[in-house]
Amino acid sequence: MDTTDMREGGAAPGALAPALDPRLAQPFTDLLRAPLDVQIAAMEALAGSIAAVDPVDDMFLHSGPELGRASVRTDQVVQVLQAKRLGWLTAEEADGRWATDHRVRTYTQHVARSHHMSFSRAQREVRLARTLRDHLPATARALRSGRIGIEQAEILATVGTTSEARRAALGSLAAAQDQVPDPDDELDAAAGSPADVDVDTELAQLTVEDLLVQHAVEHSPEELRRVVKHFAAVADPEADERGFTEAKEREYLDVDRTLGGFNVSGFLCEETGQLFRAAIEAAVGVPAADDARSGGQRRAQAAGDLARIALNQGLVGQGQTVRPHLGVLIGPAEFMHLARTCGGDAPGNHGEQPALDGSLPVPDPSILPAVAVIDWEAALNQPPATFIDGSGPVPPSLMRRIACSGEIYRIIFGPDSEILNVGRKYRCFTGAQRRALVARDRHCTYPSCTAPPALCEAHHAERHWADGGLTSTDNGALLCFFHHEHVDTHHITMTWTGRWRFHRPDGTEITAAKHFNRRQRQ
Repeated sequence: MDTTDMREGGAAPGALAPALDPRLAQPFTDLLRAPLDVQIAAMEALAGSIAAVDPVDDMFLHSGPELGRASVRTDQVVQVLQAKRLGWLTAEEADGRWATDHRVRTYTQHVARSHHMSFSRAQREVRLARTLRDHLPATARALRSGRIGIEQAEILATVGTTSEARRAALGSLAAAQDQVPDPDDELDAAAGSPADVDVDTELAQLTVEDLLVQHAVEHSPEELRRVVKHFAAVADPEADERGFTEAKEREYLDVDRTLGGFNVSGFLCEETGQLFRAAIEAAVGVPAADDARSGGQRRAQAAGDLARIALNQGLVGQGQTVRPHLGVLIGPAEFMHLARTCGGDAPGNHGEQPALDGSLPVPDPSILPAVAVIDWEAALNQPPATFIDGSGPVPPSLMRRIACSGEIYRIIFGPDSEILNVGRKYRCFTGAQRRALVARDRHCTYPSCTAPPALCEAHHAERHWADGGLTSTDNGALLCFFHHEHVDTHHITMTWTGRWRFHRPDGTEITAAKHFNRRQRQ
């Protein structure tokens, strides 16, 4: 019988029983023995009647527990019908008449078209239907009887049948025959009991698939997945090894420049992914009480922190003459402007005031030179500050932070770009000074932040180096990468009064946020 569309009058998908089928006017017991198309029509009519009740009316007519139990029972019915439907799919595929529709080339395309579903969903359902038919007969029976659900069946199908050895193991007996006692011997033994004999005999007849189905009935899907993975590893350990090797070969990581930053994409095998995630989680740590960043933002910061640690401590590229680092090329004029302005309104700034948005300080309008006197030709011939790979421009806030905590080299070029002089680095905290800061501060000194020293930089705290501040332990403090940038871009001042105190530009002090017990809040 062709059951391609059993709806009365060829109703469109989603229309349940637009008109009551006269064939349904018969006793319910007769409907149970009626042809399939009549039973489908009855199911559509019943489902349409249930769905037609307004949800608000449901709340007035039934209690919450009643509706909850109705949801559980409906879900069980849907799971059973889904199992039956998967069997119908394989029957239709084997019949072959679907191929007369020349608009499709594969059965999966036919299912997607006839069921009005996406191709990916049709692909998953057809694959599951074929696996249940060919390799998991016990699972299919348990699914049709309602003992397990679709989720458990998918776990058994996608994890337990991934190689020929595993498919063969599913059909093998659960207990080795030489370990199962003979029932006659057990009955003759004085200590033997018929109940024990029944259990052993039943075990001897069970397959490995039967045992996994029993586990699916008794345990959660998460526990089932763990057990099926263990079965797969025991049945065919080489398959996991092959999968790991293939995943290792498919590894890649691309960091491509895009508008306003970099786009990161890639795939990591299990080992590399575990290592990367563990490192990221360790670098993320516990956020400060006033840290309002999202988890994704904090993980991005952690990735940058790990790169800084590796480069700052020389953990990579030891064989190179100059170890890898974040470099910025800046001309003398712009460097002098940076040195004059990044100290805020300290002496020597010539009236320039700090900008709260992190941009370069805005000069006092009273001292701005007339536009007409600017030598634009000379200004445009001066190359802007760029990263060492030639990209840029470098954001002003990043430039100030690099000037504060990075190593500075002076390289003088002649008129023909020949190198005349290479200066030595200066202004950086020495290793001994940093060790002293670590011993005193222990962690990031920003209120509520406990980032460890490995994630911190030495910051010129009370007086910026550009304003004549000394590179000393009295003028140094540990700040994590995030709060070092935060202090610089928000022009937060620091003072030492037996501990570091932080003040906003308006003079208000930043204090550690208080943590309350949840019970106290309630």
